[in-house]
Amino acid sequence: MRTLQTATRAVHGVSLHHFLRLKRLWSTRIQLMTASAGVSVKAAALGNGFWQMGDFARGYKMTFGEAPSETPARSRRL
Repeated sequence: MRTLQTATRAVHGVSLHHFLRLKRLWSTRIQLMTASAGVSVKAAALGNGFWQMGDFARGYKMTFGEAPSETPARSRRL
């Protein structure tokens, strides 16, 4: 475990926990951007392992600069 943490920090510059969270956030974002109109933000978040919706929404907004609910609408306009 220590080797994996050290390697993640050396390669990506962040802790293993932070890297895995970012990976799950990006997966959720891609799902929201490419999903049909019927997919909810909650379903996408739960499908990527986020159980606390408030924490998920805060982390998403800090990472991407928009609320998770804004992503599907914005991607449909593009």
